[in-house]
Amino acid sequence: MALSEDAQKMRDQRNAQIRAELGERSALDDLISSVLSNFAYRYIETNETGPLKASYRENSVIGIEAVETSMVNALKTQNTELRTGLIDLARTFTKKDRPFVKYYLLCEFKDWRDSGKGEILVTAKADWGFPDFNDSSKKMKIEKKLKFDDPLDVRNKLPLIFEEVCTLF
Repeated sequence: MALSEDAQKMRDQRNAQIRAELGERSALDDLISSVLSNFAYRYIETNETGPLKASYRENSVIGIEAVETSMVNALKTQNTELRTGLIDLARTFTKKDRPFVKYYLLCEFKDWRDSGKGEILVTAKADWGFPDFNDSSKKMKIEKKLKFDDPLDVRNKLPLIFEEVCTLF
């Protein structure tokens, strides 16, 4: 069903306003932080961590880290490769050792231009290399790139990309 001329005009005006707002890097950072926090709540927040807030981890990286101390909850993952690693972790360490898993959600600006164009790398990571977390064979990640020519694309496509990478959890 086609939109009426008035409705289309209103939509175009609203999109132009959003583009202008998101054209500034700080507004885009705020949008990304909000989306990150929402997905962290849905996928990696635990009773122990409580509400998670996105923050700058490095110069061009906004992210969130969570810790899952309940192996029972960690093993609820639907990702078979991650589940296999977590089963091995649970078999290796006793409850007394208090093993835990680290989860990360990250957005890295790979490219940003003042024109509102750029590229963002979206990453979901899990690390079950308890206790020192230095074993690369006990880490898993899913990454997707979002290239955009219009900041409105970030608003519209970023949540869809997060849905894809969050299949890790």
